[in-house]
Amino acid sequence: MPFLSEKNGIPWKYIESIRLDSLTKSYNGSHVVRDLSLTIQGGELIALIGASGSGKTTTLRMMNRLIEPDDGAVLINDIPVRTIEPRVLRRSMGYVIQQTGLLPHLTVSANIGLPLKIAHVPEGEIAHRVCSLLSLVRLDPDTYQHRKPAELSGGQQQRVGLARALATDPPLLLMDEPFGALDPLLRRELQKEFLEIKKHLGITIIFVTHDVHEAFLLGDRVALLHEGGLHALGTPSELLLAARNDPLLSYFIGDTRLSYSITTPAISLALRPDEYHIRTDEMKSDTIRSDHRVILSFDGSGALQGTFPDCLQSTVPVAVAGYDTTMHQAVLLCTRTGSRVLVLHDDPGAVQGKDIGHVILLDDIMQFLFGSES
Repeated sequence: MPFLSEKNGIPWKYIESIRLDSLTKSYNGSHVVRDLSLTIQGGELIALIGASGSGKTTTLRMMNRLIEPDDGAVLINDIPVRTIEPRVLRRSMGYVIQQTGLLPHLTVSANIGLPLKIAHVPEGEIAHRVCSLLSLVRLDPDTYQHRKPAELSGGQQQRVGLARALATDPPLLLMDEPFGALDPLLRRELQKEFLEIKKHLGITIIFVTHDVHEAFLLGDRVALLHEGGLHALGTPSELLLAARNDPLLSYFIGDTRLSYSITTPAISLALRPDEYHIRTDEMKSDTIRSDHRVILSFDGSGALQGTFPDCLQSTVPVAVAGYDTTMHQAVLLCTRTGSRVLVLHDDPGAVQGKDIGHVILLDDIMQFLFGSES
């Protein structure tokens, strides 16, 4: 296959698959990545987790050729990335790192628009794209586009870094512990915001993290790396099941609380009545308090839906189950239905009006299971 240069252009507009084929990388005779094979489907978010030194970041950097493998290959849509000029390859990928990498002497607008300027996009188009991206990451363009990075909080800098990575509308986004340097409360807030942003992107995302809670919250699938190789791969619910017979996986994601989850009823984590709000047609004038953790309502077909105070314009489906549901069963149900809210009722088919039973948030179950600080 001929070498693809800048003149040839990026050879794909979307990702069908990414294949890591027996990737190996060592330094001074010590393996960092060892015979790693993994296939990633287009459009999914796969989270790479593992202890420090397990090869997560090295694997990510071999995808965009910041690091070259000693052996093996990375193939995107069956095209080996080694046949593509690095600068061209990286234009097809967004890259978000923990330190953001914002240029301190440039404004927010100039930082975000830099990849577009390099690509010779007209100034008018750059300005429009910058405003759209700032809105996507929930920063008001009029307020923030003329600020310098030093005038932003850590969370705002991270949002700008994400916006810049998305500037060229890449089909692939590489994220290396993007929220790792933030305080726990802010990290949790950005995780929830990223869940919403992810829905609008529709692109392939590879997300490196050491935080199991974060991986299980954001990932469609999760890959556990150990000593440079792939130890386990699956959806969050599949890994929960596998951990019962896998000591390493069980240890990594929290053995004690995981074992509790098999028998402990989910109702033990139910919200207090004053922590949630039920909105009904005849109570449209009800106000929503800042301490409400979730707002529940019924859609036109009578199905329960949930809304979170920090994102009132978006709704999420609500799963319904019986009072005897365990934490383990609750996670499986929420994963299967794409829910972040679970309602427990003695008659799951009779949930209506104010009589909805007990309300549980998936975040609280994950917090219990994995002991995240977030």
